[in-house]
Amino acid sequence: MIYDLALDEPRQNDEVYDFGKVHVVVDQGSSIYLDERIRIDYDEEMGAYKLKSPERIIPGYLFL
Repeated sequence: MIYDLALDEPRQNDEVYDFGKVHVVVDQGSSIYLDERIRIDYDEEMGAYKLKSPERIIPGYLFL
């Protein structure tokens, strides 16, 4: 499974999470995949990001 990760501006009903200079915009339909302990890790071998959570298994990579 592959997810899309893109540079974008927030739209109406999007959730915006601020992490210093990094702002993560999540559309309403994708917010069900988030929980309070989720992490975004970068896999150098794949050249992609991966969502990790102790609460659930999240398959696939995020390519930018």
